[in-house]
Amino acid sequence: PAFSNDPDAVQFLQRNVAQFEQLMAQGIDAIEAGDYAAALSAFEQAIALNPNHAPAHVGKGYALYFLERYNEAVLALQRATELDNNHPFAWMWLGIALDVAGRPEESLAAYSEAIALDPNNATPWFHQGITLTRLGRYDEALAAYDETVRLDPGLERAWYNRGLVAAELRQFETAVESLNHVVSLNDGHVDAWYYLGVVLAILELDTEA
Repeated sequence: PAFSNDPDAVQFLQRNVAQFEQLMAQGIDAIEAGDYAAALSAFEQAIALNPNHAPAHVGKGYALYFLERYNEAVLALQRATELDNNHPFAWMWLGIALDVAGRPEESLAAYSEAIALDPNNATPWFHQGITLTRLGRYDEALAAYDETVRLDPGLERAWYNRGLVAAELRQFETAVESLNHVVSLNDGHVDAWYYLGVVLAILELDTEA
């Protein structure tokens, strides 16, 4: 109450809030412009003003990721999830950063948190599929890609990855379906046409056998 009656203190607080909001806006604008160094600077200044603001730490982690400073990105995104464990975007990007930093099992745990908070978002399912594929857990990867394309049927990369994983599992009909879907979305996808030809050739040989 005494603080609220102090005009200088109130004015100082209002200036800080305005400066913080301006820095957050600058950081977001810099990310949209692809200037990740400027974004990092803005978010770090925002954090200096308000250290407990989770979105500022998310922005910092996101900028660090695109600056290829992956371990630092992990730390920033972990801090964001500590401040707000109901932030699905923070959990998803933590998963992505952990995977690139060579910590796939922790990455999967982060994706699970993101999916639990926002199960109808295809993106964490997609990245979960990438990590599971890298670990050679193809059955689980295929299930993740199944969910991805169910939620976002237009996600070309998910159909392509699904096709390759299905082929790895010798589920060739599923592979053909997926790769056909890729070329229906993008008839200039050279790799999809190539692997589609390979899978169809294998199916033909299996039929002849």
